[in-house]
Amino acid sequence: MNVKAQIKEYIASQPESKRSDMQELHRIILELKPACKLWFLDGKDEKGKTVSNPNIGMDLK
Repeated sequence: MNVKAQIKEYIASQPESKRSDMQELHRIILELKPACKLWFLDGKDEKGKTVSNPNIGMDLK
């Protein structure tokens, strides 16, 4: 799965109150910086054990 699909899936999995805010923030950032580098960390190590919270990263340079 590519990064954009991972981000979309992660945002869609959030409760509605959080999901709509995350979608809007993500949309605004991509509108302002469409060429930014995106990444997604699922919070799991190489063995599949959860070691941190998932997060979306953006290099806005």
